[in-house]
Amino acid sequence: MEASNALLFRSLFIGRLKNADILLHWSMWVLPLFILVRAFFLYSLDEALLQVALTVGLYACVVIHELTLLLIARRVGLGIRSITLNPIGGYTRLAEVSERPWKEIRMAIAGPASHLLIAGLISGGFVAFDLPLNPLFETAQPFLETFFNRLFWLNLLLAVLHIIPAFPLDGGRLFRASLALSARRLRATEVAALLSSFVALMFLIPGMVWMNSIWWLIAFGIVIHVCGQQELMSVRYFASIQQQIPGVELRSTVTLPVDQLLDEDARPDEPDFNGLTWNPKNRLWIVWRDGQPVSANALVGESEN
Repeated sequence: MEASNALLFRSLFIGRLKNADILLHWSMWVLPLFILVRAFFLYSLDEALLQVALTVGLYACVVIHELTLLLIARRVGLGIRSITLNPIGGYTRLAEVSERPWKEIRMAIAGPASHLLIAGLISGGFVAFDLPLNPLFETAQPFLETFFNRLFWLNLLLAVLHIIPAFPLDGGRLFRASLALSARRLRATEVAALLSSFVALMFLIPGMVWMNSIWWLIAFGIVIHVCGQQELMSVRYFASIQQQIPGVELRSTVTLPVDQLLDEDARPDEPDFNGLTWNPKNRLWIVWRDGQPVSANALVGESEN
């Protein structure tokens, strides 16, 4: 029973794109089912079908969001190890952990911009057909117009959400990366994770007060808090590879001779790079100090999802 539950709540591997693993978070198929069942009990058949169609449409926008990040990351020379798609965007695992993350800042800005671009394209279609863009929440008809009208507003909402300085949103990465320009990455992540927990509380309180109408804020707040803590644990672990951090216990780590394992995919383009890069061919982390590789680490038992 425990094994089946673990498989149910495990991210599904769906392929690779530009050396990045593409994973589907379990909530991607649970959420449409929940929305469908809830809508059938509370709304008409038309409204229930519209909400499910909007979920699918929003997933398409999420894919565009992540593909935009992948494209920008490739242009700035920042590798992506994996992308886990979830209903509000995705969790991107970078293939480069830098102490001065300029590239991460550029990539994080592209996330909200992708939703603004989608909203702009939809609004252009409404203007071309002389249709109003005021929110249509009262009825599901006309179906196609209402679908794109709500999709427009949902993309604006996602653009705003992704500038909030909290993990796993792009704003959280942007905030952490900006702090890391003048502080150590670990310290910057600790501050960003603390802010994420505060933001999570700001979502949880109104969600619990007005549970009948904005129940989804509760789930959103929980996700923000959990992702903030996961990001902090991950950064502490990477910091422990470079130097032992008090209170952080390393999982089984095998240190290997770096000269035999280094290839071009794991070589940073910054001359004095400090941090780690992911070697996708050998599935190893290469540790760099002042532009020189010092060790290759195989993280035995590291979770892939």
